Amino acid sequence: MHTLISITRFPYAATTIDFGNMVAGAFGSDVTLLTVRATQASPGAGSAALTDARKHLPDPPANHVIRRGNAEAEILAELRTEKYDLLVIGAREHRGSAGELLLGDVTHRVVNQTPISALVVRGSVPTLKNILVCTGGPSAPRSTVTTAAKLARATGSSATLLHVADAVPSMYTGLTQLGETLPDLLQTDTPTARHLRDCAALMRAHQVEAHLELRHGMPANEILRAIERGHFDLLMIGASAHKGFDRLLLDEVSLKLVDDSPLPVLVVRSGLETVLAQ
Repeated sequence: MHTLISITRFPYAATTIDFGNMVAGAFGSDVTLLTVRATQASPGAGSAALTDARKHLPDPPANHVIRRGNAEAEILAELRTEKYDLLVIGAREHRGSAGELLLGDVTHRVVNQTPISALVVRGSVPTLKNILVCTGGPSAPRSTVTTAAKLARATGSSATLLHVADAVPSMYTGLTQLGETLPDLLQTDTPTARHLRDCAALMRAHQVEAHLELRHGMPANEILRAIERGHFDLLMIGASAHKGFDRLLLDEVSLKLVDDSPLPVLVVRSGLETVLAQ
């Protein structure tokens, strides 16, 4: 497995490197550092950033790359070399221009277009103890849950498996026999109940302590509420299974979580669990 960590200037890149390297290490991945410098930047600017970055890594990176030009274009160009299985990139905490407000910042656009899984790092998370995993429902691929199980096992983390169901109609509020509570749901033989039981069994198979949580409402809003009320270090969500740069872009829910989650977000694309199994 090969991870590309895209860095900017320090001290902002330190958290991206530390958290990204922790996840890459848990996956047994080689690491390449990438920095993109403006065309008019001094020749030594990129080398200085990479020198500082290497100080944060316990082991030397497999490689380092310096590109010049537009950050978004150059990151995507490096990904098109098809050398990588995971992209790690820092989140912009504040968007500057009116154009960014309309189009999203570089991180938003790169994660939306990348064909591989992407870890968006924000905040300061010194350790990884509790992962919030969005199961995606019965029709979603198991890649997110499988990847979460492997990461939790490798880091000794616990996991919360969150499923967001459609809002319960107000006329039914309070009627537990309709299955809007988790215990009621798990006693049924519905596709959702089977899906959640299978996800829990997968976690047990990896010897990971896991909890199930059920919420009703708009998925992005409920996931953000779960983050507010919980004590999580990482959010994991699924993405389109399409491969290559002609695939569908991320859906609205995934992009909203990439933009609005106060936690680092790992967007898992199908195929990462296969790489991890090799």
